[in-house]
Amino acid sequence: ALNLTTQTQLAAMLPITATYSLVGGTRPTDELGRVGDLTAISANLNFATQKITDYTLSANNSGRTWDARGSGTFGQFLSSNDGLRLNGLCTGCTTDASGNAITSSANGFAKGALVGSQAQGLITTYGLQANEKGISGAAVLKRP
Repeated sequence: ALNLTTQTQLAAMLPITATYSLVGGTRPTDELGRVGDLTAISANLNFATQKITDYTLSANNSGRTWDARGSGTFGQFLSSNDGLRLNGLCTGCTTDASGNAITSSANGFAKGALVGSQAQGLITTYGLQANEKGISGAAVLKRP
């Protein structure tokens, strides 16, 4: 993105809160390169505290259903390090002896950037893993 929101612009937005919703993105890709569907992604931000209070992601891929959430600081999300920690569930990442899907823990990270002089947009990448299975993708979100 060319017009990333600066720290000065973020500080001037206090005490705004905003909810970002999906505009578009890549289809989540699994560990074997198969594509699925990003069914929902959203983020609630508090500019006064510089925190993402709720980052929510839902996806389907290769017969698996992924649901994850996370929260943390802007610093974590905007960082070149690990990013914002996501925790959730994957149904179908493992099966029982009869081949029935089991729900297991999933975890991963989300990273991104805010775009525009008033942080009108949010770009994000994400990755989740469970039982040696995984998905990753990217999305663009906007606020009203």
